[in-house]
Amino acid sequence: MKSFIVSLGLLIIMATTLCYAEDYNKFIHEQMHLKAVAEECAAGGMLEINQYEYSLGRIVVNKDDAVNYAWLHFKNYIDNICSLDVTGVEMNVWIYDHEGIYYRQMVLNKEDEVEILSENSQTPAMKIQLIIYADAIIRGGFINIDSLSRETVYELVLP
Repeated sequence: MKSFIVSLGLLIIMATTLCYAEDYNKFIHEQMHLKAVAEECAAGGMLEINQYEYSLGRIVVNKDDAVNYAWLHFKNYIDNICSLDVTGVEMNVWIYDHEGIYYRQMVLNKEDEVEILSENSQTPAMKIQLIIYADAIIRGGFINIDSLSRETVYELVLP
């Protein structure tokens, strides 16, 4: 009976460890995917440059095109690649160019978009923060992780 109780205890501990290891592996995998998506959104969005302003020697980003590119790329990742039970997503975009700082927040399943313009910047850049809210990424009562977040900056290097 003693060996049965010890074996049962070891079985429960091993099953719990296996469950945590699998969930943590999925979490790391999704973090790596989200990092790649954030970098692609920032780099691709920053390439949406106004051609007329560029011919005058200024770097001015087509802000709506850049944000739409980033949003569609992020939405494509959520719909086709992400393996989590997504309950909501959020994308925050900051674009720095010769016109100043442009900020836009986009939230899925809600209809609030905020635009704020403020100070000037010297180096053209695009900063993106992607947040995914999901149901219990890691199962169990010890660790409670319900969101993934990744932030990246793509900076245009000028000669």
